Amino acid sequence: MTAVEFMKKVEVNQPINPRSPNYELLDAALFHATNEERVKFKLPAFVYHPIIHKVAKGHSEAMIELDFYNHENPYRPANKYLQDRVLQQTKLFRMMGENIAQHDILGGDDNRFCFKTPSVAGSDYVFLNCETKKPERSSMAG
Repeated sequence: MTAVEFMKKVEVNQPINPRSPNYELLDAALFHATNEERVKFKLPAFVYHPIIHKVAKGHSEAMIELDFYNHENPYRPANKYLQDRVLQQTKLFRMMGENIAQHDILGGDDNRFCFKTPSVAGSDYVFLNCETKKPERSSMAG
């Protein structure tokens, strides 16, 4: 499915319930919105890969569970670096990079973005995965 086809889906164009969002739909929306922008700049669209999604989801959940915000997991040495997390799942990828961002959709001012780009000049990524997750906090109840 292309980004344009995805954005035409009825469920994509419904209001988001900030207290109970559809995280799978948000993941897909972020993925397709990224591809929509890439097409505008004549860049190839990213390709979805379920293993990359699993890795991204695992790191996102670890950041929430262990209360850190970083490319490196300081609490789980086996998962410290992106390469560690990916290579535990597959040897398919030679080059890796990740971007992490945080935005509070409930109106807070906690907006953080962190980018890690390829170390090889002129290289480009083929796969992208997006993971959205909101931490469960007692202050959000109600």
